[in-house]
Amino acid sequence: DTNQNEPILYSIGLLSDTHIDGDGDDEASSINDLHRAYDFFRQRGIKYICSAGDSTHDGELNDLQTFMKIKADNSDITLYAAGGNHDLNNASADNNNYTKYVEPNGRYFSKEINGDLYVFVGMVNYDYDNPFNSHEMEWLRQELSNNRDRRIFLFEHVFTAPTGNAGDVYQNHTLGNADGTTAKEFRDLMNEYENVIHFSGHSHLNFNLERFDDRGNASVQNGADRIHIPSCAKVRNNDGE
Repeated sequence: DTNQNEPILYSIGLLSDTHIDGDGDDEASSINDLHRAYDFFRQRGIKYICSAGDSTHDGELNDLQTFMKIKADNSDITLYAAGGNHDLNNASADNNNYTKYVEPNGRYFSKEINGDLYVFVGMVNYDYDNPFNSHEMEWLRQELSNNRDRRIFLFEHVFTAPTGNAGDVYQNHTLGNADGTTAKEFRDLMNEYENVIHFSGHSHLNFNLERFDDRGNASVQNGADRIHIPSCAKVRNNDGE
């Protein structure tokens, strides 16, 4: 429980599913949405934004370049992002271009902010059962093991379901619940670390999932606590459809 009398140490901006669409065919408003998000955080003195993925709508070059330009236009705030399925789901999507234009730190990395460790593990496979690869999982396992005595904020894209029944609400999507190799490895690893707060997105559902489950937005449990981040660009209502 949070003591309301304790001072705020610092603030971080949270984003997910910005779906920047360079040609505007699908998500024409996403560019303005992200600029507004930057302005919202800037007005509150926030210097860092952490995203749980789907920075772009198709992972195509014009999407990636547009995202990079928005970051450059708002360079007073640092944005770190974990890759999502929409950053991978087009034949034109390219991991090298993703690293060049969206996240120069790569698909998985960690950063220290105000003494806390922020860990980002992006999807490298467009496969909800096996979203990661063995190199990424080994890196994550070592990173968590080496920092058991620190507060860790971990960002990845697809695992919203452990926060409640979001998987049932979102088009019956498994959201990484099946027992594919790296999905199961990731869930098992989260169960081992009580010093981790795990953020995910993907569902686009607005921050009102407690309508369906009191753990829908935030789940305090054994192991890592889980928090779901709604979409910046295209929020879905919790209508069960």
